[in-house]
Amino acid sequence: MPEPGAVEGDLVRGVLDSFVTYVRAVGGHVTVAPPAVETADGCFRFPLLSVDDGQARFAGGVRFEAHAGALALDISEPWLSSNGTLSVRGTHAMNSEGRRLPFAVVHPDNSAELTPEAIVAFDFRYPAGTALAPVDLLRSH
Repeated sequence: MPEPGAVEGDLVRGVLDSFVTYVRAVGGHVTVAPPAVETADGCFRFPLLSVDDGQARFAGGVRFEAHAGALALDISEPWLSSNGTLSVRGTHAMNSEGRRLPFAVVHPDNSAELTPEAIVAFDFRYPAGTALAPVDLLRSH
């Protein structure tokens, strides 16, 4: 994983494939908030906004909803820090409103795993350390 200061492109990730599949299988919705986009292969691409203070900041978000709103997860404004922590904007549902929630640890091989702080995002159904989709950094076009 490159240092945030060396980041020159967008962040691309798939979150957790089994979760996305589940949301769609039960008739739920996956809504992408611009300027993020869903790629042809089902990943989500977040454009690079800025790099400063050891943080690469990306724009946009993705909302997952199912079961008449009982399942609702927002993953927005991801930041990648120099220590490999990928954080997202906190929400009331994740008990982190008004602050950053450490969501994943990203390893040098781009693999990622769920943090203990983020298990609430999945209603405690996935334990800390669960493998998430890899995190890639792509050059902007």
